[in-house]
Amino acid sequence: EVQGSFIPQQFTQEGAMVLASSYRSASECGGDFWGHYVIAPNTHMLLVGDATGHGLPAALVTAIAYATGHLCSKLPQATASDFITPAMVLNLLNKALYDSLKGKLCMTFFACIIDTKANSMVYSNGGHPFPFIIPHNPNDPRLKTGKRKAKPYIVLSDIKKNGPPLGFDLHSLYQNSQEEFLPGDRMIMYTDGIVECFNPEQKQWGSRNLEKSLQKNLNLSPVLFRDQIMSDMEDFRDSTPLPDDATLVVIASDLKEAA
Repeated sequence: EVQGSFIPQQFTQEGAMVLASSYRSASECGGDFWGHYVIAPNTHMLLVGDATGHGLPAALVTAIAYATGHLCSKLPQATASDFITPAMVLNLLNKALYDSLKGKLCMTFFACIIDTKANSMVYSNGGHPFPFIIPHNPNDPRLKTGKRKAKPYIVLSDIKKNGPPLGFDLHSLYQNSQEEFLPGDRMIMYTDGIVECFNPEQKQWGSRNLEKSLQKNLNLSPVLFRDQIMSDMEDFRDSTPLPDDATLVVIASDLKEAA
């Protein structure tokens, strides 16, 4: 019950930001965490992380992540909008985890700050699965083109700035990257439990099936989009026990509110 209070509601809307999420725990105490904080007008901080292992040790890591994100979000708004960056959050959490656990447990982590008025996103990644951005415009110049047909999504994979998982090394450094986030765009954050589930034949769902589900359902509303991706995953695993916690978060910029 206490850990459940760390996870936001399955659906919420704050101004132009719409969020629909799903969380499945592989054990009584889960190791996944995600958070959403309004840190200044039109400015949203989004976090997602996955602790190593299950049970109480993993739950301790998520509690530290929650506390770090919560404290950062409680800075005065005038200070937060100028001071907080995703890389700063990752650096603080890395230090908190290392100081507390001395490298015995770690956590992959992704943080971003979206300004729905400036249509901008700043993000930082510590070994976490790369989120997807689906532009509202199918002809968006951000979509890669070439001999093959462009996929309808962008993978946030700034390899040169992608850092290691948090908690292993006190001296790890994390950097910021930038991307547009336009009205009508949506982003998909997830933990690796989504793609690492198995079916009764012990075949893994995998990233390819996730991407197929994204493409098949991208015209649905954020809630139905979330529901159908999770349904595709559940149909595949056919009640096979989850080997890891599975979290999916759909973030959308509402066209009317952001206009």
